[in-house]
Amino acid sequence: MNGFLIRRIVLVMVILSFFSVLQAEAEVMAKAEVEKKTGVFRFWSPTEAKKKKVTVALDADSFREYVNGFNKDYERYKIRQAKVTDYLDKTSYVQNTHSWEWLKRNIPYFDCPDDKVKEMYYFRWWLYRLHVKNVDGYFVVTEFPQQVGWADKNNVINCPAGHQIYEARWLDDAEYMKSYLRYYMRSKDSKPRQYKLWLIDAAQQLNLVHPDKSFVKDMLGDFKRHYDKFDADYKDSDCFDMFWGSDWSDGMEYQIGGCGIRPTINSYMYGDAKALAQLAKFVGNTELQKAYNDKAEQIKQKVQDKLWDKQAKFFKAFKNSKGRDLDRKIYAGKIKGWKHIQKANQLVDVRELIGYVPWYFNMPDHNKGYEEAWRAFIDSTNGFKGPNGLSTAEMSHPLVYRVKHPKESSEFKSNGYPKTDCIWDGPLWPFAETQALVALANLLNNYKQDIVGKEDYFHELKQYTSAQYQLYAKGSKPRPWVGQSACFRHKKDGVVTWIYKEPNYYNHSGYCDLIISGLIGLRPQNADKLVVNPLVPANKWAYFCLDGVKYKGRYITVLYDKDGSRYKRGKGLKVYVDGRLVASAASLGKITVDLKAPSK
Repeated sequence: MNGFLIRRIVLVMVILSFFSVLQAEAEVMAKAEVEKKTGVFRFWSPTEAKKKKVTVALDADSFREYVNGFNKDYERYKIRQAKVTDYLDKTSYVQNTHSWEWLKRNIPYFDCPDDKVKEMYYFRWWLYRLHVKNVDGYFVVTEFPQQVGWADKNNVINCPAGHQIYEARWLDDAEYMKSYLRYYMRSKDSKPRQYKLWLIDAAQQLNLVHPDKSFVKDMLGDFKRHYDKFDADYKDSDCFDMFWGSDWSDGMEYQIGGCGIRPTINSYMYGDAKALAQLAKFVGNTELQKAYNDKAEQIKQKVQDKLWDKQAKFFKAFKNSKGRDLDRKIYAGKIKGWKHIQKANQLVDVRELIGYVPWYFNMPDHNKGYEEAWRAFIDSTNGFKGPNGLSTAEMSHPLVYRVKHPKESSEFKSNGYPKTDCIWDGPLWPFAETQALVALANLLNNYKQDIVGKEDYFHELKQYTSAQYQLYAKGSKPRPWVGQSACFRHKKDGVVTWIYKEPNYYNHSGYCDLIISGLIGLRPQNADKLVVNPLVPANKWAYFCLDGVKYKGRYITVLYDKDGSRYKRGKGLKVYVDGRLVASAASLGKITVDLKAPSK
């Protein structure tokens, strides 16, 4: 090799080394800039102590290839949305390279004959861990995968926190959600009342799965102050002494019903009051328990008296004068072309999906006719049942899709209204889909009625699953994807038309909890018991298994094998505790499990 060639090689190596140093410095500076605007992010390492997980039929290798596929999709997504992935790479507590190992230690394992449902279950857990951050001594969960201006210092938005906590209560390690709750209650950087939500109810649901008296005692005063602040700020003394607010402050912009005494905030306040009473009972504070049970009862009676439309047989928003004035300010006063303001001092003229939120908290009284509202759930002409999922407003209303989308197409009406991405006047929203399915699961478990059944839950969950498959590029196969909202009516190239598809990895809804507590039917109880009531119709799946579910310090397995050939443990439905068979049935049905019962 001559000297000239050697010098050329050396020069190239020096240049490459120089650019490598520049790139490393740029990455350090970019990370420092993120930390300057937020806090110091920390990252999980698999060198941390491994906790033993007890399973019966499944192991983590069964979903490893799914995770490898999601990681490959992420790398493909970097090409189109580098800004999104760059932020996630710099802030996510569990990086993609460690995602399978972290999921292996923390999530329940799931198996069923429907590969889309199974793949989506693991995708939603994989996506969820992208949003877990460890910053300034707290674990938090983000909604948007990229930074947004209306979030708090750490990019946290409280609006979907109820869904996020319901979902992550099923992680083995409860500290993630306990820390998240501490963040909302105690961090100077958090905004716990930016949007309306059901934070205390979610804390109670966490405590049912991972009971902890010391945590509840420590947080009870914070929860009470949080509730009382909402109570003081949002009660309208001039209108039934009920809670009111805007559709925007629910995170549900441009609803047809608009601002007013809404089923949302009144249901959230009921749920939080009941939860505060239950948490108080858990730690022996009978005075607080009674006070907040009384508050909950008062809210329930007012919701039933004032928000139930006897003619429409549905819970609706009531347009108080403050709500009408706020509608005018938000919409008619600022938005050119706004044509519709609901009349004051009466119920609005539209049924909206938020009318099912009372059942999210088991609020409506039994056997008083309120169950009639669920006829609209299965009505594909005048109600909410669309080809792709649920419409957020009854499909027969003339103002469905009144707001134009920037990417205007034939499936969206053009009524002279403005263009926006955030529209709740008809589109399918995963946030609302989750609320409705939790409410339906509660109805099927806790109420006697013959209007809807397991088949309806199963069907809608399948619709919701299919809607979350999208194309990365034309001609590619559909892959798991979660954007913001979609069209309940139309498909294009074989997939659901998403109104706001970008960015992917949007975390404002639930899915895994709908599988665990809904479809497979793990229903947490206050006592040292567990109810298992699968909503899988008898003729749909020949087998399913949910394995390694951490519940009250034990590991639960729910296994169904119609003919015994899948899991080789006999026929029928079986429940195991820490690997011990404690209950079984020949067919699908409700089983109550005593966690202290001897094995069979």
